[in-house]
Amino acid sequence: MLKHMTAYFLNRQQAGLELVQHLQNKQFDVVLALPRGGVPLGVIISEKLQIPLDILLVRKLGTPYNEEFAFGAITSHGKPYYNQEIIASENIDKATIDSIQSNQQKELIRREKLYRQGKPPQAIRDKHTVIVDDGIATGATVKAALNSLKEENPASIALAIPVIPKETFKKLSPLVDELIALYQPSIFYAVGQFYQEFNQVSDEEVIQMLSS
Repeated sequence: MLKHMTAYFLNRQQAGLELVQHLQNKQFDVVLALPRGGVPLGVIISEKLQIPLDILLVRKLGTPYNEEFAFGAITSHGKPYYNQEIIASENIDKATIDSIQSNQQKELIRREKLYRQGKPPQAIRDKHTVIVDDGIATGATVKAALNSLKEENPASIALAIPVIPKETFKKLSPLVDELIALYQPSIFYAVGQFYQEFNQVSDEEVIQMLSS
């Protein structure tokens, strides 16, 4: 019951349509969706703004006892992001970090091949880019994505998000040229609580959306 009471969106498609309303008067060259949950929104934004869609692959590095609690994140290329406070508080040693990171790197390589189906990534240099996801909690994965993207020297980076905690919004705002967020709730447990329908997006669905 609580989930439905606090939900802002019916599903990811509705969230994407609402985001478009805040992006229509802005100039972007490419939309970069964070798989898998960001892809349905990226498809809508790409179609409505008539700009190319690409993916920006990133994987969170979860603590040994709770994979959803991230101590960092990595992309298929670019510098990883580590939250040193969490690493220290959870007593995660270097060997454990290296093992978790190695496993996630293998998953990134698998997804890169699977999702792109041999297609080259969009050229980002000197392009006005907008990154989209279905929501942000701690911001760890987005920080890794930004580290990677900045190495490609885009003209600008905007971040468009349906829902993000107020504190995370404050932390991420200085890292991008613009942060567009529809909702910034003070009480935030998980992204899924703000959607009535929040089924996991499958690899097959991502492939289909990217190829259509």
